[in-house]
This record gives sequence, C-alpha cells and structure tokens, in this order.
Amino acid sequence: GWQPAFLYSGIVAIVVAILWTVFGRSVPEGVEIHMPPVLEGVKRASRSKNIWILAAMAFLFMGVYVGLSANLPHALESVHGMSPSAAGAAASLLSFGLVAGNIVLPIISGRVSRRKPFLYVAAPLAAIFLFAAWQLAPGAGMWVALGIGGFVLGSVFPTILAAPVELPEIGRAYVGGAAGIMLSFLALGAVVIPNLVITPIVAEGTLSAFTSGFLVFSILLVALAVVAIFMKETGRKTG
Repeated sequence: GWQPAFLYSGIVAIVVAILWTVFGRSVPEGVEIHMPPVLEGVKRASRSKNIWILAAMAFLFMGVYVGLSANLPHALESVHGMSPSAAGAAASLLSFGLVAGNIVLPIISGRVSRRKPFLYVAAPLAAIFLFAAWQLAPGAGMWVALGIGGFVLGSVFPTILAAPVELPEIGRAYVGGAAGIMLSFLALGAVVIPNLVITPIVAEGTLSAFTSGFLVFSILLVALAVVAIFMKETGRKTG
C-alpha cells in the first residue's frame, strides 16, 4: 500500500540525513571555499541566461515525469484493462529505468566531456520510446519501450543539476542560489503540468484522451531538447 511505501522511504531518507550529518563533509579537508550569502547567489544566478534555461528544462522534466507516473497506471487500468498490480509494475519499470539512466549515462557524459548532447538527444529519444510504450500497451513491447524510455530519460535531470557549478558565471561560490532557482521551477513543473495541462486533456478517461495526453508529454520533452540547444556547453569540450 501507499502508506507503508511512504513510511519506509521516509525512514530511509532520515537514515541518510543522519549519516550525512555525522560523516559528510562539504569541503575536502584543507581546502577553503569562499561561500557568499545565499541571497547574493540568487542575484548572481538570476542574471544568468543559462540558469533560466536550466530552470525551464527542470520545469519541463519534472512536469513530464510526475504527470506520466501519475497517469500511466490509471490509463493502463481503465483503457487496457490491466490489473492494478500490473499497471503499477509498468509505472515502476519507468522509474527503475530512470534510476539506471541516472547512474550510467552521466558517467558517459563525464567521460566524453559533453553535456548538451545528453539533453537534446536523450529527451527526444525518451519522447519516442515513452509514446511508443503507450501505443504498444498492453503487449510485451510496452515493457521494453518503457524500460528504454525511462533509461534514456535518466540522463536528463543529472545533467541539468550538474551544469550550474560548471558555468563560469556561477561556479562553486554561487551554486546554492542557482540551485534554489532551478529547484523552485522543478517543484512548479510538478504541479503545473500534471494538474493544469494534462488533467483537462485526459479527463474523459478514453483511449483518445490518454493518447492526446501522452502525446503532449512527448511534445514537452522535445521542447526541453529545443531549449537545451541555447544552453552553454559546460563540459570540458566546449567547442
């Protein structure tokens, strides 16, 4: 049930917080980093075009992820007649793929020293696979497409989070303020897109309504890729 799920995940979060408080170090021993006030960081970040681009991408990413995760199980149950457990497993596969992509693809991004390709290539690929998953539901192809789509989508958010500290106008000193702006838009996207954009589209609960809703998710991911084109490349290979 959802209550134990939230309870156990909350316990894990508390344990991690305690471990970080006891053992974590913000700065390597012997290294001093000047950290200006957070408000100064916000002011500096607000003057950066790149931060607003990253904030827009964070807005789109979280809106798509939350909206897709929330609507996919219900759509599979009501339209395709899948059991609640099977529909939930399908949504979980999306999340598991995302976690795997969070780990693997950023490592590759670091090795090739490029960031932008993992945004404006991965996001459209994820859009294609995730929409294909709905079109292939409830067959075996759906499971494959969900896993691949989630995996590819997993490269997007870590890349967005890694970029501010690599921007010359932000760096380590002002990353706190930049992160505050970005995370605010992240939370805003999780509320606005699922509730104000997707809910009216899928309200009828029909096959065509959900198809339109999932098509909008794909369009938003492509929009994320378009926005990424205008971001400064922050990898070492900036040419």
